[in-house]
Amino acid sequence: MNRSNDLFPRIRYKAFKSEWTLNRIDYFFDERTQRNSEGKLLSVTINDGIVDFESLKRKDNSSKDKSNYKVVCKNDIAYNSMRMWQGASGESSYDGIVSPAYTVITPLNNSNSRFFSYSFKRIEMLQKFQRSSQGLTSDTWNLKFNLLKQIRIAAPSKDEQKKIATVLDKISDLITVSERKIKQQRTLKSMLLQKVFSQTWRFKEFNDPWEQRKLGQLYKKSKCKNDLSYDSNQTISVATMSWSSSNVDSSDAYMKTYNIFKKGDIAFEGHKSNEYKFGRFVLNNLGDGIVSHIFDVFNPITPGDQNFWSYFIHNDQQMHQILAKSTTQATMMNSLVARDFMKQSINVPKYEEQAQIGGLLKSIDNLIVANEKKLDQLKQLKKYLMQNMFV
Repeated sequence: MNRSNDLFPRIRYKAFKSEWTLNRIDYFFDERTQRNSEGKLLSVTINDGIVDFESLKRKDNSSKDKSNYKVVCKNDIAYNSMRMWQGASGESSYDGIVSPAYTVITPLNNSNSRFFSYSFKRIEMLQKFQRSSQGLTSDTWNLKFNLLKQIRIAAPSKDEQKKIATVLDKISDLITVSERKIKQQRTLKSMLLQKVFSQTWRFKEFNDPWEQRKLGQLYKKSKCKNDLSYDSNQTISVATMSWSSSNVDSSDAYMKTYNIFKKGDIAFEGHKSNEYKFGRFVLNNLGDGIVSHIFDVFNPITPGDQNFWSYFIHNDQQMHQILAKSTTQATMMNSLVARDFMKQSINVPKYEEQAQIGGLLKSIDNLIVANEKKLDQLKQLKKYLMQNMFV
């Protein structure tokens, strides 16, 4: 439903046609001031609203004397007074207690707290909360109920509030399911990488031990420089394995310093990280292009399954000791010593087994990508509805 009036949402259930009303928050909520030392300890988070503190699995720094803790009942909204402007609020699914630093508000008969828990997360409301908070800096901003209650908020009838909350709950549930599925698939992938590359798990048709090969038998260091067959639009980002829109010097002289990086080649990226202490190798599964001269490029000598090698050569479980023996460390970067790298040995399966392993891992990645795409679509849908089902 589209109207110019500010108190009509752009998207609406057909059954509802009345104008929304604009009232102070204390028209819909009162403050709950009861105290109790007994009850489930709850915590208010920005992303997940009110949660059982035990589910956070972190150290309990709460006071032993909880006599001043505030009571929270189901359907109440609790919020962090100093972080309300950041979205630290939520409707409670529990009866319990929260720190005295939190503010607890309880819905009146004309309000559905789920509806308001969503409305309070909208950018427009967060901006209102920020403007109404007291304090000299963001570290000291505070929004107690005496200030919160004066803020005006638009809302429809309680029946429409419930309808809006229900559809947003359904989308939120789908988002949670998708996130859980992606997490499970990533765990499965991690387990497969560990089990398959250690040969703990194998396809039943393969029984022969993997063959030990020198890396110098598998790869040779590339000496191919760009002869201007490639321009700056064909630059590849090794970090993300994607085409990079280079804004650097693209003069002929500079472009000639770039290394040619063909599909199936591997490049060494020496940045340190918690996951890759000695740097890492990345296989080019993108296409023929060029990379900066700071990246050492190696060409495959014998044919291999590219899916397999993209996982295998990138896997720290396989490469950690090899790179420890063939890199020199600096403050931020590791440098590869090619001659030392070529001397290292690695156990490699035959091509047919490589293809089976590569296909399996690629299928898991495809599932993850598909679910990530679905998750992104759900988040975009929720964002759109949050922007258009409210006024």
